[in-house]
Amino acid sequence: MGFSIALLVTLTVQGLKSLGLPESKAAMAALVCAVLYTGLALLVAQVPASEVYVKGFVSAIVVFLAATGIYHVGGDVADNMKGMLGK
Repeated sequence: MGFSIALLVTLTVQGLKSLGLPESKAAMAALVCAVLYTGLALLVAQVPASEVYVKGFVSAIVVFLAATGIYHVGGDVADNMKGMLGK
């Protein structure tokens, strides 16, 4: 649980920064995201196995957030590469 939450927090904060979050607020955003994602993971762990659709829904949200963060980070990397290559 720890590594995936750390990755998700990093990607979320990076995505927020690319949307205009000031660098000075990034640490607080990371803390808030970590608390929220950890709380969500603990809540999902309490859901009975018969409620598999709840776990599926929450998993879909987590994958969506991770993909969005990766998309934003990838765009930033591509822009930086274009700048470095002079294109």
